[in-house]
Amino acid sequence: MKQTETFVEKLYECNRHKTKLLTTCEKLEKHIPFTAKKYAGINPELSSFIDQMIFRFSKLQDTMGDKLFPAILELMEEEVKSKPFIDRLNRLEELELISKNDWLALRKERNEIAHEYSFNQE
Repeated sequence: MKQTETFVEKLYECNRHKTKLLTTCEKLEKHIPFTAKKYAGINPELSSFIDQMIFRFSKLQDTMGDKLFPAILELMEEEVKSKPFIDRLNRLEELELISKNDWLALRKERNEIAHEYSFNQE
């Protein structure tokens, strides 16, 4: 597959996740912010929207980090296969395409939510 096709395919995939994520956020908007009491009383339908939001956010981040970012760098004829992820992030930040610190902070939040939200209602 050509580099341009790979990039377009991954961008399309990211947009699909983003669209689903935004739709889910609209469904949850009137319930936010969640308190421990509100969270304890959510119905299965609302719970499924929360799960969907976490899933789509995780998939969006995974697709961007694992596929879209390398595709961008490959389009620019940069060597990416032998570089660790942090070096890719640094390069994208040098190009002013992302903020490495923002990306890493979002990644940390994503991991905490994905692993703790069902166990720690606070």
